[in-house]
Amino acid sequence: MDEMTKYERVLKTMRCEEVDRLPWSTYLHSHVHDRGVPQFANYTLNFHKRFDPDYIKVMMDESYDSPVNVQYCWDINVWNRFEPLDPHIGGFGRQLENLKIIKDAVGPDVPVLQTVYSPFHWARRLSWQFVNHYRQDAAVVDRGVSAITDSLIAFSRACINTAGIDGFFYGMFCCEPAWMTEEEFVRWSIPHDRRVLSVMREAPMLITHIHGPEKCYFDACKDLECDALSWEDRTAGPSIAQVRKISKKGLVGGINIQTAIKATAQEVYNEGMDAIKQADGRGLILSPGCTFHVDTPAENMFALKRAVYDAGKAGKK
Repeated sequence: MDEMTKYERVLKTMRCEEVDRLPWSTYLHSHVHDRGVPQFANYTLNFHKRFDPDYIKVMMDESYDSPVNVQYCWDINVWNRFEPLDPHIGGFGRQLENLKIIKDAVGPDVPVLQTVYSPFHWARRLSWQFVNHYRQDAAVVDRGVSAITDSLIAFSRACINTAGIDGFFYGMFCCEPAWMTEEEFVRWSIPHDRRVLSVMREAPMLITHIHGPEKCYFDACKDLECDALSWEDRTAGPSIAQVRKISKKGLVGGINIQTAIKATAQEVYNEGMDAIKQADGRGLILSPGCTFHVDTPAENMFALKRAVYDAGKAGKK
């Protein structure tokens, strides 16, 4: 098989089609001094140039532009003050400018996926009490969360139409018992998630990340609109092998971010090879189960690249 472009490889892998080798990716959050335009774009491009993964997962390290004089929703009535944001100004506007720089720099052969946090992810950042607020008066909180959802929809459309990116990495949150019950999550969060994902579906590539380091509501999320599922398979489960049997979606993960900090590169490599075996050598983007910790050694991230190349060579024999 001829060598594919990164774009072809990632797209076909998400469809569980035959590829020249499996793709891989790695990502870290930027530092405070890397924010802004073009600092964040340069950080992202330099990271991509160093590691050369098969797609660029652009992080979202901006803060949400909350109402004036509101940094934290300390009182339930503050949620009434939220309004939909214009995606071309403020934090979202800076992100769009950086996205255009990144996409123009790498061209059409490298997929650029924007990380977008779910409405509940932003709500959690704005108030650690937001779950209690929901339980106190769901209608009031939901008005504020609906405004956040509208903002994310507008931002997602601008990412496609203005920045010309190839897709999204949608980071769900609170989909674990540490925050709320599964019934509460399905009732409160999923309707907002579906609204955002329906717009993101207009892009060629869509990964949904089901966050939860110990346990996650995987079954509640596995059928949401997307091309591929990302989750912390090593710690929260289910395993890649289990999901391969029940889903035709592409799978993203395989590496334990907790142990990768102190593991040897060989141990990370072995874990990567095991993940590829669990996936039957198809439909898997080898990556961390969630974002790598900043202290993860570079050689441990390079171990993922070595694993997919070695597995690809073995498959051609």
